[in-house]
Amino acid sequence: MGERKNDERFQADGANEYKVRPARDDDYGGMKSVWFDAFDNQFFGGPEMYDSSFEWAFSKNPDRWAGAEMQWVAETNGDIVAAWATMPVMLKTPEGIKRGHWLHSTAVATRAQRKGLGRRIYRSIISHNDLTFGVGVVNASRALYKVEGVNFVRSDIFGELVMSVPKSCRLCIHLILRAKISEAVELLKSLIRRAAHSDRWNNGNVKIERVDAFTDEITPLLAEIEAEIPIMTQRSKVKLNWFLSNPRLTTEVVVARKSGTISGFAILRSDGMILDLLARKGDIATIRALFSHLATWAHDLGIGRLAGIIPSIPEWEAEYRRAGFRIMSVDFGFFVVPTGNSTMDALLIDPENWYLSMADSDLFTFKLSS
Repeated sequence: MGERKNDERFQADGANEYKVRPARDDDYGGMKSVWFDAFDNQFFGGPEMYDSSFEWAFSKNPDRWAGAEMQWVAETNGDIVAAWATMPVMLKTPEGIKRGHWLHSTAVATRAQRKGLGRRIYRSIISHNDLTFGVGVVNASRALYKVEGVNFVRSDIFGELVMSVPKSCRLCIHLILRAKISEAVELLKSLIRRAAHSDRWNNGNVKIERVDAFTDEITPLLAEIEAEIPIMTQRSKVKLNWFLSNPRLTTEVVVARKSGTISGFAILRSDGMILDLLARKGDIATIRALFSHLATWAHDLGIGRLAGIIPSIPEWEAEYRRAGFRIMSVDFGFFVVPTGNSTMDALLIDPENWYLSMADSDLFTFKLSS
């Protein structure tokens, strides 16, 4: 596993001017100012929407544990110059439930950058909350985690399925003209795979139905899947229904049934983002039935493409690829803090052991073009 490195910025004289501490309720206004200065307001859906989203992510989060301090600030003379908020998330592992976090809203004001504040806040969050892992789109934070000796694992890849063949051809030409040859080749391969495996859209004996919420009926399926996959973000009826209450998203939920019993489910965002899709690893019929429904649903609503996490678990990745999904260059993965247990560490850094969920976070608000 990784090893923490020294960094002169962390010892810089200027760093001592700043106090790093857990955020208080009355810090929220200052924290928002730092975030909105650093990011486009619409990234958060605007100030009013961000307030309700923040409450959903933290106060109403069912994975929040007693004593969790997930929001931290750096201040000088009462002025907040850095604000980090990381969503709590629980990880199911062979050694029990481990604490983790989704990178959510993290920013340092321009005047306070290059002073090691990000590292000081990060260390405080990890040590105070006894965290094992962090998850997210990680381009901006990779350097920070690297010097902290935390391993980055590119776990589940991100993929998309362009629904229209003519649109796929136009996109392919566009990619070639922009000299993105590898992406154009991947798109052509996706078209060939879709044509070669068109029979995979056959539902067989699996029935798909739309539901408004999850009930206790989902619990046995989740228990069976958790027994098959070594490491995954913890799911439950309460957690899944919390996904659906996200104020920034409009979702649709479908469940698959075999002989009347739930065998899988999918949570879909209204523009074609697949937020969660789950079935038993060997239940290919259910996976194909869910893909078939997704394709019909997208077609009926005029959605141009489907996109979502493609798990690195071989059985799952193979089905996504055969359905025609192509790989997108989104650097998604997780950071693992060394546990000191060599067996556990080996499990954590192997992406084929993981299955995450995009629905854990509302950060995936970027629009899918149609």
